[in-house]
Amino acid sequence: MDIANVANVINDKSKDYKVGNLQYFRKEYKDIQHPNTYKLFSKRTIMDDDPDNSYIFHSAGRKEFQVNVGYEKFRNEFRAGFAFSIEPSRSVTDPVSIFKPKIKIYNNYIEKNLDKFDDLMMFHHDEDYNRSSNYPIEKIEDHLIDQGMFIFMGTIFKKEADEFLTEKEYKHILKTLDRLYEIYKYIEKREY
Repeated sequence: MDIANVANVINDKSKDYKVGNLQYFRKEYKDIQHPNTYKLFSKRTIMDDDPDNSYIFHSAGRKEFQVNVGYEKFRNEFRAGFAFSIEPSRSVTDPVSIFKPKIKIYNNYIEKNLDKFDDLMMFHHDEDYNRSSNYPIEKIEDHLIDQGMFIFMGTIFKKEADEFLTEKEYKHILKTLDRLYEIYKYIEKREY
């Protein structure tokens, strides 16, 4: 699956959806003078060097509840939604301290609004890619808030590596992102 092409299509189509305003929201609430881009994805957030697991996340989303779209070839699964990437990097040396309060806010929101998202799925994996099976969306348990964890929620569907996404699937993806964007705003409006 050409994840860079998927990023370009979602960037273009997101203009007609609420999630297409994410960078404008970031500018207002994060006090950013000039975002790197007003598109959801930039070339720097397209991770396509591993043909078995390619993904994209929203520009400047490394420390946020991030838009996350990807393809896992070994599972023949395409995902679109949001994720907590509690993985360390040069710019994120203590990810648990960043994400623990955000996950607490997420859990509070989900506890009150679970019925709005009960058709969505979750999965998680640790830094060694020990991956859970897919399961219905729920609160995130404390033992998952650990360095190296990746926790995804959204829509997941079967797709062969050489298949293209259809217009109907892109519409479904963007509607899912719009729904989860409400949680993103709820989390990211808060001061930490």
